[in-house]
Amino acid sequence: MGGMKADEKQASKDQFADDPNTRLFLSSDAGGYGVDLPMANYLISYDLPWASGKLEQREARIIRLSSEFPHVTIATFVMQGSIEERQYEMLQQKKLVSEAFIDGKHHDQEKGLQITLDSLSSFLRESTV
Repeated sequence: MGGMKADEKQASKDQFADDPNTRLFLSSDAGGYGVDLPMANYLISYDLPWASGKLEQREARIIRLSSEFPHVTIATFVMQGSIEERQYEMLQQKKLVSEAFIDGKHHDQEKGLQITLDSLSSFLRESTV
């Protein structure tokens, strides 16, 4: 979608929304800006951005109050043992840091992770290695 004009983007979105034979909407991260897809209920990411904000932007395209579905499924493919695995971990940490900044504190019950000044400092030291 990055090389498309605004009217071409809208035509693609309309086709995805209205044509029952169009079941796949393929987009780069350029499609993550200004394109809401409440008619979609699956998002599959085959590559990861380096910025957590871009990942949140990508996911927010289908997670909308106007969504036509009560649930959406987001799948992110990450190859085990690759740099993507570390990249994914960093994105998750950045997301927790962002949530902690907004909420003032954060504790993830599932992972037993608590964001503190010490854990944040440790994370930042590890990510520069």
